[in-house]
Amino acid sequence: MIRIHRPAAPAVLTKKGKAHADEMCRLYDADPVACQRGEGRLEPKPDIYAHETVKDALLEAQHGKCAFCECKVTHQQSGDVEHFRPKRGYKQKESDPLGRPGYYWLAYEWTNLLVSCSKCNQQFKKNLFPLQRPSRRARCHHDDLAREEPLLIDPSSDNPDDHLTFDREFYRPLPSSKQGKCTIDTFGLNHPNRVEQRRDRLITLGMLKDARQRLAEACRVNTSPPEQAKLSELETYIVESQSDSAEYAAMARSIFR
Repeated sequence: MIRIHRPAAPAVLTKKGKAHADEMCRLYDADPVACQRGEGRLEPKPDIYAHETVKDALLEAQHGKCAFCECKVTHQQSGDVEHFRPKRGYKQKESDPLGRPGYYWLAYEWTNLLVSCSKCNQQFKKNLFPLQRPSRRARCHHDDLAREEPLLIDPSSDNPDDHLTFDREFYRPLPSSKQGKCTIDTFGLNHPNRVEQRRDRLITLGMLKDARQRLAEACRVNTSPPEQAKLSELETYIVESQSDSAEYAAMARSIFR
């Protein structure tokens, strides 16, 4: 997981999205009890929050990668527009009943949207949004979000390096970070299939690291232009492997750090 920097919000969110969010807030105020039972017609519209312009802007900001596991989102599996704070209902833990109505007022909030792969969104996170102190959860648009203390890392506002590190291909939380551990567990970042995918990448990165060391030693003895050119080319490839656009860039940075 790496830090994500969003551009300006697409117009569909600031116009149609804001208008419908305001409408849902009015519906809640008209009958809060019905909304808390899930009967209040608080239905965010996918054609707004997952509009082509929204998804394209997020994919560009995320370099075509899932915001959480950093796998490349392919054309065959184009990814989901994910609500960091869930829009229709929430759970503190998987075994909990679904709390309603969810963060309906944030359904079109640009800072609440990310693109994730279907595994992160549908298989693992789903409606989970654990808090340090659940009693402080914002349950409607009148509540103060600033009182919440989310246990999940938001890569668009938090620096994942403050919470996560790597032990080879395995994510590890930093010792003082509850958010790191909860994020790993909630998004299944150490699920065997994901570890295997990162292990394949790790092998390549390890070979690059070893090759650089051997070539650098050789260049200290043989300073011929061809050898120096090979080393320069290898260094360029290593830098690219750690760029924001590279798959599993966070792991690559830990290898070469």
